[in-house]
Amino acid sequence: MTSNALRVSVVIPTYNRAAKLRQALCSLAAQSAPPGSFEVVVVDDGSTDATPTVVEQLRPELPAPLPVRYIAAPHRGPSATRNTGIEQAAAPVILFMDDDCEADQALVATHAAETTAPGIVTIGRVVWHSSLTVTPFMDLVTRGAQFNFGAITNPDAAPFSFFYTCNASVTRADLEAVGGFDEELPLYGEDTELGYRLQRHGVRMRYRPQAVVYHNQPLELRSYMHRQRRAGRAAVQLMARHPELRSALDIDSVADVRLREQFYTTLLRYAFILGVEDALLEETASLAAAEPVTGSDLRSRFEGWVSESAGKIAAEAKAAEELVRQLAAQVEGRDARFAQMVQEKDAHIAALESELRRYQRLWPLRLLRFLRHRSRR
Repeated sequence: MTSNALRVSVVIPTYNRAAKLRQALCSLAAQSAPPGSFEVVVVDDGSTDATPTVVEQLRPELPAPLPVRYIAAPHRGPSATRNTGIEQAAAPVILFMDDDCEADQALVATHAAETTAPGIVTIGRVVWHSSLTVTPFMDLVTRGAQFNFGAITNPDAAPFSFFYTCNASVTRADLEAVGGFDEELPLYGEDTELGYRLQRHGVRMRYRPQAVVYHNQPLELRSYMHRQRRAGRAAVQLMARHPELRSALDIDSVADVRLREQFYTTLLRYAFILGVEDALLEETASLAAAEPVTGSDLRSRFEGWVSESAGKIAAEAKAAEELVRQLAAQVEGRDARFAQMVQEKDAHIAALESELRRYQRLWPLRLLRFLRHRSRR
């Protein structure tokens, strides 16, 4: 391999995720990109698990042309870790990827083909790993709070807020021009802030959905709530650096009283629903002594409740539709009667005008008008 052939450096910061890091490296070993066209730089942010041994243990299984470098660093957070990776990378294009993601076979080749010169950032797509059960909460998050790629209206001019460092490539020249990651910023704000500085520098962000990584980390409500609170803290620091981002960071939502009321109302309603589920589970458990209850029995019981509720809602909707139909018929009948009254009135007026013209043509009236005219002389 010659240095001139090296095109992309995949920088992976990692911290105490030895098993997931192994899977990430295996996915990079199966890339369709030409051998020698990319390297992998793993920067360990002071892990205390088996991370330091993962690369050495995996190296015999990796293809010979794939260089993987392991760099041990003190625990300083993701921004400092990625900056170390940028410094150690040998290629002109830096592809950021997380240790809990697995790369699609075309990932590196797609980024290499798209990020061809300074002034371009390529943002790839993030989807859930096939081994995960995508919960309604996880689906909700990807339609709003995070990875909502469907909101990108122009793939050739993506917003800086989509600069997710689990799947994004940028040239070393552009990173050096803006100073890399701000190491003083907390987690959950550093990549957005770098994306903003890159865009302000004139870099165009392009979204390419064919560049895919598979996110192998489930989301749970409790941990994600903690993440969102940290993101809120980070947003305040971001606004201190860039006051013009106040609207983009949604800082003003702190004053939205309706949002708080909706949250508490929904939370109380959800607690009630959980109580209903608890009662059904307890009732089902009490019957288990007499007769075994299977998961299918329990599921059918819930489905029965849902079907009953759905039937009630459907009946109410049907009644509402019937009421609307009746009101529409009443309005239509009223309009028809009004139109008939107008036609009858117009016809009566026309008849009166015709009769008046006929009277005016009678000879006594004509004689009377003639005599009145003579008398005025």
